[in-house]
Amino acid sequence: VFITTKNNEKYQCILPAEQIKQKPYQGEYGPGPDPADLLSTLADSAKCSYRLEAYWTYELCHGKHVRQFHDERSQKIPTRKVEGRDMRYYEVVMGNGTPCDLKGHTPREVHILYLCHPQSHNEIMSVKEISTCVYEIEVLTPVLCSNELYKFQEDPVHRINCHSLPGSPDEPLSYTELVEEQRIEQSGQKEVNTDPPEDRPKAHKDFSPASQPPTQHDMPPAEFQTKIRTPKPDEQLTRDFLRGDYCLQGGTGWWKYELCYGKRVIQFHVDQDHGGRTDILLGTWDKQKHVEWVAKRSSKSIKLGYTVHLYTGGDMCDLTGRPRQVQVRLKCKESSHLQEVSLYLMEPNVCEYILGVESPIICPLLDKVDEHGLFPPID
Repeated sequence: VFITTKNNEKYQCILPAEQIKQKPYQGEYGPGPDPADLLSTLADSAKCSYRLEAYWTYELCHGKHVRQFHDERSQKIPTRKVEGRDMRYYEVVMGNGTPCDLKGHTPREVHILYLCHPQSHNEIMSVKEISTCVYEIEVLTPVLCSNELYKFQEDPVHRINCHSLPGSPDEPLSYTELVEEQRIEQSGQKEVNTDPPEDRPKAHKDFSPASQPPTQHDMPPAEFQTKIRTPKPDEQLTRDFLRGDYCLQGGTGWWKYELCYGKRVIQFHVDQDHGGRTDILLGTWDKQKHVEWVAKRSSKSIKLGYTVHLYTGGDMCDLTGRPRQVQVRLKCKESSHLQEVSLYLMEPNVCEYILGVESPIICPLLDKVDEHGLFPPID
């Protein structure tokens, strides 16, 4: 396929072949185990496979039987758009909550949407009030993935190679400018390349997302990226946040929450009538304890669009006799206002908390986390 940029630069891109023909295996010891022996394990373990059509459902229990049936109770499974992907979910409604003064003391209600994600740990992805005193919680869980109807579908990744045509530079002008801006921003030094594009060393660029590992210079141009569009980062605000001088506050109801990054997490209540404030220290920052905790985790949360930091050594818990601790889940928030922030707290275990923090400040930092999920140090 041929592509022309806005600067009239022409390229030929080679799309991946739909099928790759392979020669029949002719090894020294034959083609391998007998297919009947290989498939016998399916029958021995009494495994069944299913396929759902518009009306009929087909059930194949290997080595046992094949059934065609229609379930009168079956209905269309709802989906939810999550980060550009249609994901099926299972909904649980919980009622009989605290009476809502705004709705004539009608009990509050919450809709919990469970979505399959094999690398999740039953995390709450979002909490919002969809109408007065009616709430919605999105939960990522690996448990639901055992059901074929809700299984998480990975997008296939294909390699696309682009080659410049005669009269065009190896790299599009917009891409060259983008890489140069990013290099200058990263190094803090401004350098000028006086060589015209046609005199620069020829290079083959692979814009494939499968390239491993991607570097700053190998990033695809902006038109090839699908990233959240957030305001340009405020360097001073970001520095203050990373130093712990600019603390994020939020929360609804009696308790409010405060995160001073790299320092502490506090749960507090301000008495408007008497002017007092009650503080509960949920945890303080200890990098070594966080690194040890990350090493024990089986998956990396950054793949889910956020990073998690562990704060330990909070106020002593009367119920457990141990200091409180909190996992701070830092996630990008789409907003045109850099200072907008959303915080929520849950307590999966007694005096062990998870604080969700969503803010546009976090968006550019997620691209720079290290192997421990930590943001880069301040220069």
